[in-house]
Amino acid sequence: MARTLIARTLAGLLGLGVFFASPVAFADPEPEVSDSETPRSLYDRLLGVELIGGYNTSYGLVGANLRLAPIQYLTIDAGAGVSLDGVRVAGGLSGIFPQDHFAFTFRLGAAGGPIRWESAGLQGEVRWWNFALFLDASMGLEYRSDEGITGRIFAGVEADFADRADSCTTSEGAACSPGLGSPPTRIYAGIAVGYMFDFLR
Repeated sequence: MARTLIARTLAGLLGLGVFFASPVAFADPEPEVSDSETPRSLYDRLLGVELIGGYNTSYGLVGANLRLAPIQYLTIDAGAGVSLDGVRVAGGLSGIFPQDHFAFTFRLGAAGGPIRWESAGLQGEVRWWNFALFLDASMGLEYRSDEGITGRIFAGVEADFADRADSCTTSEGAACSPGLGSPPTRIYAGIAVGYMFDFLR
């Protein structure tokens, strides 16, 4: 009886020794996954291009620009386009407020180019600026795909710096006062499609 108990005890101790001596006993646990690395935002890309079309936009009826995003929440754009009155140049700063693929945008910018302005009234006065400088403000909604393709809709208002035109004529061809009395102001809306290159800040 005693021999049997001793034998079982020795067998148990031997089994424990083999277990603790085996690699399984001292194997490292499952490696912990670090939560410190957050996925990069779709709005972390540095450089992009856009094609723009719309009604009375800063870039006219159709245009193109270059976009630079030094930080996630700010985009600088500059480019040129064509309006019914001629070539326009434009640029601006946009605040970007992203949420996943979408972002709300608010833009302040400036644009310059020729403009024809027809005043309502019996005289049918038409004023012409060879080069008018506009300030504009707009709000929009932007979408970015995982591949970097962008789409944006926007609407805003622009106003000329000067109310005095370079020339003025009536519908009968007579000269009229080039002063408008107040700077030309108009609303605009447009759509833009583009691509943000995979250059991360």
